[in-house]
Amino acid sequence: YVEHKERFLRDVIGGLDKDSKAALALIYIHGNRLESPIKLNHTEQEMLSQLNSGVGGCVEALEFLNGSLVQNVQENDDAYWRFKHPTIADAYAEMLVENPEMLNIYIHGSRPENIINQVTCGDVGYKNAVIIPKTLFPLMIAKLDDSMEGGSYKSAGLSLWAANRNRMYFLSWRCSKEFLLMYLERHKDLLDKVSEPGLYLSAVSEVPLAARLHEFSLLPEENRKKFIRTVTKYALSGEDMAALGDADVKKLFTNSEFEELREQV
Repeated sequence: YVEHKERFLRDVIGGLDKDSKAALALIYIHGNRLESPIKLNHTEQEMLSQLNSGVGGCVEALEFLNGSLVQNVQENDDAYWRFKHPTIADAYAEMLVENPEMLNIYIHGSRPENIINQVTCGDVGYKNAVIIPKTLFPLMIAKLDDSMEGGSYKSAGLSLWAANRNRMYFLSWRCSKEFLLMYLERHKDLLDKVSEPGLYLSAVSEVPLAARLHEFSLLPEENRKKFIRTVTKYALSGEDMAALGDADVKKLFTNSEFEELREQV
C-alpha cells in the first residue's frame, strides 16, 4: 500500500457500489468540501442521474463510508464531507480521466491551476495529456473563467497576474483552433489585450498567444497592425528590442514590415 497507494485505492474505489461512487463524485466536484446536509443544483442532480444514483442513495453511502474513505467534519458552525486523505481524491481523478463519459465530473472537480497543466482542448499533439472533446469546450471555458478568481498568493494583485499569465499560456499552447474561436466569441476583449503587449516581450504571455492566433488566422488585421505598432515603438525608443529577435514577435511581421523596422532602428 505504501509503495502503490493510488493503485490500491483505485482498486478499492472501483469495487464500490454505484451510490458510493456517486457520493465520492459529489465530494470531488465540490472541491473536497461538500456541504452537509447535502444541497444540490440542477447540474449536480444531472450528474447523479448520469451515475445512475440519487441524493438518497448518496446520503446512505456517505454514512457507510464515513471514517474509511470520507469523513464528516464539524468546523465552527459549518459541517461538510471531505475525503479522509488527499490521495483518495488523486486516485479518483485518475479513474475519471480514463473514462470519456466522466470527463465532465473531472473538469468540474479539478482545481483550475491544476487542470490547465493536465489537459488540452482538442488534440494538439501533447503526449499523455487528457484531451477535452468539443462537447465539453463550454465547460472548460467556464473553468478558465473560474481560474481568474481567488489564487495561491496572499496579494490579490499578484494572484490575478499569475492566473492571467497561466490562462494566456494555456490558450497559446494547449488549445485547438476550434476552441480558441469559441473562446474569442465569449471574450472579445482578449484581442485588444494581445494587440498591445507590455514590455519584456520575450517574457510576457500576450506575445505567444498573439502568435498562435495569427497562425490560426484568428487575429484580425487591425489587431495585428496594432501589435506591430506597439512593438515597433518599443524598439525605436530603445525600451525593448525583442521585436528584432524574438521568434514569436517576428511571426506577426510581414517581410517588408520587418525590413522597414530594421532600417528604422
